[in-house]
Amino acid sequence: MGSGKLRPIVVSLLQAIVRLDGEALVLHSGDHPRVLTSKGPVEVGTRALPANVIAELAEDLLSTDCLAMLRTFGTAAHALPPLQDFAGERFTVAASRRRTDWSLVIQREKPIQTVEPARPSRAARFPPLVLLIDDSLDQLDLYELALSDRFAVLTTHMGDAGVVLAIAEQPDAIVVDLNMPRMNGWEVCQQLKAHQETMDIPVIVLTATDGPRLEEQAARAGAWELLRKPCPVDVLRDHVGLAVQH
Repeated sequence: MGSGKLRPIVVSLLQAIVRLDGEALVLHSGDHPRVLTSKGPVEVGTRALPANVIAELAEDLLSTDCLAMLRTFGTAAHALPPLQDFAGERFTVAASRRRTDWSLVIQREKPIQTVEPARPSRAARFPPLVLLIDDSLDQLDLYELALSDRFAVLTTHMGDAGVVLAIAEQPDAIVVDLNMPRMNGWEVCQQLKAHQETMDIPVIVLTATDGPRLEEQAARAGAWELLRKPCPVDVLRDHVGLAVQH
């Protein structure tokens, strides 16, 4: 971390995650901070955060090596050391920068035990975790409902936030829309393949785009498979199951 003492804004954001029993806090420039909970996202704070504030938070929270990676690759993740004001809590910070847009995700780990168990590998995790990335909230709701009977599901409507969530959480499979603002599906695939933590995670591109050689383009981007919208939910469920077993 850039400094030993946390800023009051960081303390209040971490307190919001713990108070709401949240899984993560998502900050994106121009948006209100949101805590991801089991019941859905909850907005916290009274104002949207500008890009320079999120950039300053990243400078405070990331290590020197991670900041260098952020400048080079546009994304980076870092596990925070134990914090005095949050005994028994552990957090991982992931940042993404794209032009003037910044995203920061603070992932909350399980409380520390007397002997902290090792994090299970993706192969050993049950139910498998699936990350859905789509700028259509209606599509997210539909597919989350369809998959939740067999998988744990994490969602985001922003491609860059999806990348940092994938680095922090390492899901078993990722389903990503193609046409999204700020970072499209091809760019998400390329970013995921550029990081050791996510390069082996199967990615399903789900798109309404119609055109020749889309499958070839998906393969070049590192996607595991391409499915066309409208995709029946049972078809998506079956293909996600195959991807998880891949």
